[in-house]
Amino acid sequence: MYYGYAKIGVRNYAIAVTEAVTPEIGETLKQQLELNEQLQLDLNNAETALNLP
Repeated sequence: MYYGYAKIGVRNYAIAVTEAVTPEIGETLKQQLELNEQLQLDLNNAETALNLP
């Protein structure tokens, strides 16, 4: 499912943040990571809602 791709994206951004060349790039990547984490939560909540009786 799509959820696995979101988790891979979060992992990749986390790696990129730790390897960023400048603090500015690291901050930009960190903001993107936070957005990806929110997306993962939203997807999980949507799946839960769809599975309600």
